[in-house]
Amino acid sequence: MEAEQRRLLIIAGVIAAGVVAACVVVTLVVVMLRAGGDELGTDAHHVHAEPTETAEGAARAAMRQIFTWRPAEQAGPWDALHAAADTLTGPLAEAAAERPASEPLPRQWAAWAASGDVVVGAVELASDPVDPHAPRAEVRLILRQVVQHTDGDTTPLPEMAAQVVVVREGHTWKAAQYRLEMTR
Repeated sequence: MEAEQRRLLIIAGVIAAGVVAACVVVTLVVVMLRAGGDELGTDAHHVHAEPTETAEGAARAAMRQIFTWRPAEQAGPWDALHAAADTLTGPLAEAAAERPASEPLPRQWAAWAASGDVVVGAVELASDPVDPHAPRAEVRLILRQVVQHTDGDTTPLPEMAAQVVVVREGHTWKAAQYRLEMTR
């Protein structure tokens, strides 16, 4: 009888171990599937404010979009300004609404277009945070543009300082005007 009980205990132990192992596998699969939206190395699970919820974010979003150009697809920089219309108000929104009769182009525009280059605008905040309750604010940025060539090379353009006036419209901020100065 003792041998029979030992055999039953061993069988019960093996079955219990199998059930535990199956539960662990199922738990791991469920956890992996639920976390599938968050790729490793991302911050997808963090809540991010919309760029237009802060004066600084609105200035950065507008200037980045206004100064990113695709010369092979766009007739000139106005097309980028026009594409940014939902981030603009006041004089900038007016300028974005209608193409000017004559649009000044950067001297390299035709060469960029012919070679399929893309000019990417990037901005860095250069001012202190503004009062989030103010109706209007001025945000200083450093604007950098880099020409991305189709062969993978890049060419930086001269850096500029930007003074961007942003206006609160309800719960969002929009860029109303800007002034650029060469920094080097």
